[in-house]
Amino acid sequence: MPEHSCPRQPSRTSVSSLWAAWQAWRGDDDDDDDDDDEAKVAGKKVGVWTVAGVTLANGGDNIGVYTPVFLSVEPLAVVAYCIVFLALVAVLVALAKFVATLPPIAEVLERWEHILFPIVLIGLGIVILVSGGAFGL
Repeated sequence: MPEHSCPRQPSRTSVSSLWAAWQAWRGDDDDDDDDDDEAKVAGKKVGVWTVAGVTLANGGDNIGVYTPVFLSVEPLAVVAYCIVFLALVAVLVALAKFVATLPPIAEVLERWEHILFPIVLIGLGIVILVSGGAFGL
């Protein structure tokens, strides 16, 4: 990936977040489909394909970051990176599930998720763009 385009990578996240906010605002949310491969998290159905799609969309810019790192170290170091990454993801997911299922927090998230999620992603994208020098700031 050309070095000059790296600071602009988070703009994809911001654009997709704006699209999600627009769909939520208009009521075009398609999370209510009844697939057999869905699970319930705090009473809300979450499909496997939804999780996979969000994971792929949010992780796409990481390919440009981690490919050079993985190419510059020994294979055993790549295995170690992956093990540590998966262990920390497991801890983060367990902690997020614990926090998100606490009744007061779950109520706020359920009521305001369609507004909070895009705001958090847009804010994160802006912070990354500005700190990466995408605007010459």
